[in-house]
Amino acid sequence: MRELLARGWIPDQDPSLEPLRVQLAERGAVRPRAPEVRAELERQVEYWRALTDDPAAAIARVSCATVAIVGVGGIGSVVLQHLLGAGVERFRLLDADVVDSTNLNRQFIYSASEIGRRKVDAARDYILQRDPSCQVEAIAAPWDIDSTEQRELLIDGADFVISAIDKPTMEAAVEVLDAAWLHCVPSIMATAGLRRSFVSPVFDIRQGSPHPRELLRTDEGDSAALLASHGPVNSLPAVLAADQILHHLAGLHDFVEYGQATVARWPSAGPLALSRFAAVQL
Repeated sequence: MRELLARGWIPDQDPSLEPLRVQLAERGAVRPRAPEVRAELERQVEYWRALTDDPAAAIARVSCATVAIVGVGGIGSVVLQHLLGAGVERFRLLDADVVDSTNLNRQFIYSASEIGRRKVDAARDYILQRDPSCQVEAIAAPWDIDSTEQRELLIDGADFVISAIDKPTMEAAVEVLDAAWLHCVPSIMATAGLRRSFVSPVFDIRQGSPHPRELLRTDEGDSAALLASHGPVNSLPAVLAADQILHHLAGLHDFVEYGQATVARWPSAGPLALSRFAAVQL
């Protein structure tokens, strides 16, 4: 019994103690036993252990998931950091850009020594330096909804797709969600502006989500170039998106928003405000 309390319990390990275990668990007196993982993931496992009776299954789902990130810039690169830190080991990346000095105030996986490198190559190196066991596939190209190569990389066999692009238009970002929805792959989108950030719900038809086009409205024409950027304004939607992705991958659907978008606003005066909306104009 002392071992049960000290180390955590394994459901059905001792049938005679199962009624007592259930009572203790309901009162928060015992928690599920933590699975053995590498040292870098011990705190992450403790997090899953606090939320679910089966933390081993949660960490296994996350580590086995294949995640596609369309755009590894201000949003996508920060999402990548959090997914990698939480144990995701299979990444598929798409981005046409190279690292620029102006990226470094908000895209923290890149360094000054990598200016001029393709972002997907630098991102791959970042992932493998952190965890050499990871699998990384990448294409250095702009998003093209008609590309068979991109569909095969980003959609086929993926467990989750992140739309983190805003060029040439916001319509392109929604096209990524369309492609994922068509193939029943869960997806999410996040963007950042000057004083406003946005995170879509997780779009998953199996969880009763609306179609992306029911929630998101886009304008015609190219997106206007925004020269101003502030790291926290970019990081906040990326962090919120990463949180939703990880809970979804872990199978903890009660912690995931599947129906409404989250909008963060920084007013000219006053504190940050977070709101939920059933429809959003991008």
